Amino acid sequence: MKSFLSLLLVSFLTSFSLAQNKLTVLKANGPKAVIYEKDNGLKTDWNIDPKIKPDVYTVSKIATSNKRVTIKTDIDSLIVDLKKGEKKRLYYSFER
Repeated sequence: MKSFLSLLLVSFLTSFSLAQNKLTVLKANGPKAVIYEKDNGLKTDWNIDPKIKPDVYTVSKIATSNKRVTIKTDIDSLIVDLKKGEKKRLYYSFER
Protein backbone atom coordinates (compact mmCIF):
# COMPACT_ATOMS: atom_id res chain seq x y z
CA MET A 1 0.00 0.00 0.00
CA LYS A 2 2.85 2.40 0.84
CA SER A 3 4.54 1.74 -2.49
CA PHE A 4 1.27 2.39 -4.33
CA LEU A 5 0.81 5.73 -2.53
CA SER A 6 4.43 6.66 -3.21
CA LEU A 7 4.02 5.82 -6.89
CA LEU A 8 0.80 7.81 -7.04
CA LEU A 9 2.48 10.81 -5.41
CA VAL A 10 5.47 10.65 -7.77
CA SER A 11 3.13 10.37 -10.77
CA PHE A 12 1.14 13.38 -9.59
CA LEU A 13 4.24 15.50 -8.99
CA THR A 14 5.71 14.52 -12.36
CA SER A 15 2.54 15.43 -14.23
CA PHE A 16 2.33 18.70 -12.30
CA SER A 17 5.90 19.65 -13.18
CA LEU A 18 5.36 18.76 -16.85
CA ALA A 19 2.26 20.93 -16.94
CA GLN A 20 4.25 23.79 -15.45
CA ASN A 21 6.83 23.56 -18.24
CA LYS A 22 4.20 24.06 -20.95
CA LEU A 23 3.19 27.54 -19.77
CA THR A 24 4.74 30.41 -21.67
CA VAL A 25 5.18 33.31 -19.27
CA LEU A 26 6.18 36.83 -20.26
CA LYS A 27 7.35 39.06 -17.40
CA ALA A 28 6.50 42.75 -17.17
CA ASN A 29 6.65 45.54 -14.60
CA GLY A 30 3.52 47.14 -16.00
CA PRO A 31 0.77 46.75 -18.59
CA LYS A 32 2.71 48.03 -21.63
CA ALA A 33 3.93 45.69 -24.37
CA VAL A 34 4.93 46.09 -28.01
CA ILE A 35 4.07 43.47 -30.62
CA TYR A 36 6.10 43.25 -33.85
CA GLU A 37 5.01 41.24 -36.89
CA LYS A 38 8.22 40.53 -38.78
CA ASP A 39 6.81 39.77 -42.25
CA ASN A 40 5.04 43.10 -42.71
CA GLY A 41 6.86 45.36 -40.24
CA LEU A 42 3.69 46.05 -38.26
CA LYS A 43 4.35 47.44 -34.75
CA THR A 44 1.47 47.50 -32.25
CA ASP A 45 1.50 49.10 -28.80
CA TRP A 46 -0.47 46.78 -26.54
CA ASN A 47 -1.92 47.39 -23.10
CA ILE A 48 -2.13 44.17 -21.12
CA ASP A 49 -5.37 44.17 -19.15
CA PRO A 50 -5.65 41.42 -16.50
CA LYS A 51 -9.39 42.18 -16.19
CA ILE A 52 -9.98 41.01 -19.77
CA LYS A 53 -9.91 37.21 -19.96
CA PRO A 54 -8.69 36.26 -22.44
CA ASP A 55 -6.92 39.41 -23.61
CA VAL A 56 -6.57 38.47 -27.30
CA TYR A 57 -4.27 39.84 -30.00
CA THR A 58 -5.01 38.73 -33.56
CA VAL A 59 -2.16 38.90 -36.08
CA SER A 60 -2.65 40.23 -39.58
CA LYS A 61 -3.14 37.80 -42.47
CA ILE A 62 -0.52 35.07 -42.72
CA ALA A 63 0.53 35.20 -46.38
CA THR A 64 3.42 32.73 -46.20
CA SER A 65 3.62 29.39 -44.45
CA ASN A 66 4.24 31.02 -41.07
CA LYS A 67 4.55 34.33 -39.27
CA ARG A 68 7.10 35.41 -36.68
CA VAL A 69 5.76 37.67 -33.93
CA THR A 70 7.92 39.29 -31.26
CA ILE A 71 6.35 40.51 -28.03
CA LYS A 72 8.42 42.86 -25.87
CA THR A 73 7.79 44.27 -22.41
CA ASP A 74 10.05 46.49 -20.34
CA ILE A 75 11.92 43.47 -18.90
CA ASP A 76 11.24 40.48 -21.16
CA SER A 77 10.66 39.46 -24.76
CA LEU A 78 9.27 36.45 -26.57
CA ILE A 79 9.45 35.28 -30.19
CA VAL A 80 6.51 33.20 -31.42
CA ASP A 81 6.32 31.42 -34.78
CA LEU A 82 2.71 30.95 -35.92
CA LYS A 83 1.26 28.79 -38.66
CA LYS A 84 -1.98 29.66 -40.42
CA GLY A 85 -4.92 28.97 -38.08
CA GLU A 86 -2.67 28.30 -35.08
CA LYS A 87 -3.31 29.85 -31.67
CA LYS A 88 -0.75 30.36 -28.93
CA ARG A 89 -1.52 31.01 -25.30
CA LEU A 90 0.85 32.91 -23.07
CA TYR A 91 0.66 34.36 -19.62
CA TYR A 92 1.94 37.63 -18.21
CA SER A 93 3.58 37.87 -14.83
CA PHE A 94 3.57 41.36 -13.36
CA GLU A 95 6.68 41.71 -11.22
CA ARG A 96 5.40 44.55 -9.04
